This record gives sequence, structure tokens and C-alpha cells, in this order.
Amino acid sequence: MPMFNAARYLPHVLPPLRDLPDDWELILVDDGSSDDSAALAAQLLPRARVVRLACRQGAAAARNRALEVTAGPVVVFLDADVQATAATLGRLVAYLFERPEVAAVF
Repeated sequence: MPMFNAARYLPHVLPPLRDLPDDWELILVDDGSSDDSAALAAQLLPRARVVRLACRQGAAAARNRALEVTAGPVVVFLDADVQATAATLGRLVAYLFERPEVAAVF
């Protein structure tokens, strides 16, 4: 999840992700925020890995950084202002595992 000055969204977006299974890896990339996005994300979702970029590089660079550090075989991109539930993400990932010919779902 790329974050840039996203502190106002995180209290709504991150709590539902606490219900994700333990075998999920959550990577939040702070894209040079000037607010407390990184600290708030770590507080709201302690199991998440928070990666900080030294300066703003844009959402694409933040997503690429997350891809560099992930170990997962399936990647789901979420933006910091988009709410998703663990159940919704679980159905999406199950669909991708059931259909390996599918490269992406939007």
C-alpha cells in the first residue's frame, strides 16, 4: 500500500486488515510523507511492514518498492484511501490461486 500523507485515511482503512490470515504479508510504503502516516500505520497495524522512502517518488515507485521486498506469490495492491475487508481480499486471492492463467484482476 503506497501512502503519501495518508494519516487521515488510515484509521478507516487499516483496522479491517487486522483480520487477514497470519500467512499474509502486509507492506505499507510511506512515499516521503510529511505527516505521521508511517508511525500511525505501525501503531494501527503492528504486524505490517512499514517501508519508508526518503523522498516522494510517486505511487508507482512505492508499489515497485513493495514488490522488491515482498515474499508472496500473489500481490494485491491497495491504495491508502480504499477500504477493503479481509473477506473481500481472501476471495480475490482464492480466485487468483484457482485460476493461474489470470494475471490480474481489477
